[in-house]
Amino acid sequence: MKSLSLLVLICYSSIAFGQQLNAVKDDLQETAKRIHANGNYSQGKPDSLDFLNTLFEKKLLYYTAHIPAMLTTNLGELSPLYFQTVTTDNNRLKIYSWDTEAGGTMHFLRNVFQYKSGNKLRSVTLKKKGWKYAGEDYVSLYTMKNKGKTYYLGVYLATYSNRDSHEGIKVFEIKNNRLKDNVRLIRTKKGLKSQLGFTYDFFSVYKREERPIILTKFDPATKTISIPVVKQDGTVTDKNIRYRFTGEYFKRVTSGK
Repeated sequence: MKSLSLLVLICYSSIAFGQQLNAVKDDLQETAKRIHANGNYSQGKPDSLDFLNTLFEKKLLYYTAHIPAMLTTNLGELSPLYFQTVTTDNNRLKIYSWDTEAGGTMHFLRNVFQYKSGNKLRSVTLKKKGWKYAGEDYVSLYTMKNKGKTYYLGVYLATYSNRDSHEGIKVFEIKNNRLKDNVRLIRTKKGLKSQLGFTYDFFSVYKREERPIILTKFDPATKTISIPVVKQDGTVTDKNIRYRFTGEYFKRVTSGK
């Protein structure tokens, strides 16, 4: 870890704080190319892959915590690495997602969350200790206000195999200078939850033209979450389940209401 920290510091020292964003992108692009060259998709060196993804993560954490323009500027693609960003309409929260290329048909992703609390710029990873899972590719980010509070709803995708895909929506809140991802606003049969998700058979929807295929919807006007009904075999149907915000939490809407 000491050698990693030293290498990261050396990388940072070569780029002045006030330098142009294109220099930041060039630095991230260089590491992105190294990840791809050593990734499983390229039959590279897996021993180097975790190191390079950690290096990329540390660089991104540093830049997003120190450069305010990163919050409002779209860096664009970091080809050939899959790299995606989504930002709230009030520019208070931005989520960075990238494919670590450590998987095969199952894709493993990492995230960096950049947010602004008051006038302070912050950046975190929100990793769950001990968790081993595919990770989340955030593709949409919505803002919802209620009783003086602001909540953020992130729609994410996950790929478990060529067949099995997962999708969901998670609630965030910036509170006491921290980004909270355990905001329990969705009422389910198992109690109040901070997220809603489902796994489905990708081949039941692959003929749809849009890419990426996003089945989870949120209507800001009616504050309603909509997810499809999925059969036991994973087939996505044309029917939907809706959860509408009551002013206290999201409650499942019964038929005809």
